[in-house]
Amino acid sequence: MEQIDITRQTSFGVTVRVHATSHAVAIRVLDIAIDSFELLASIMEIPLPLNKVDFILVPDYDGGMENWGHVLLSENLATYGDDAHLTYVIAHELAHHWIGNKATVDSWRCGEVHQTGQGGASKLCDWPMHLTD
Repeated sequence: MEQIDITRQTSFGVTVRVHATSHAVAIRVLDIAIDSFELLASIMEIPLPLNKVDFILVPDYDGGMENWGHVLLSENLATYGDDAHLTYVIAHELAHHWIGNKATVDSWRCGEVHQTGQGGASKLCDWPMHLTD
């Protein structure tokens, strides 16, 4: 299988790169990621000290997971998932770059605060859903 890498830059200078095996799927993820990143950045109003974020599409993986500067994403979800669910997962993982990475709780005993949104963080992930309209 051929490896496809495509990139685009946000309006605030962060390069977003998608690593995939399908050009069409890479474009789909990149479009949603850029739109979600732009919206989240405007909501947060806190710049991230990142110059790039990589999305790595992984076969035989379910959902998504972020780490500082990259997001692992289910290749199956990116290929066959509906736009609303894919947008939710991408926005959710990008939101962790602000909530959970840049700013985090004092103790992992409070980990559910930034993961489940008891403090309202999960609501931020719902905001980009209008992108699929």
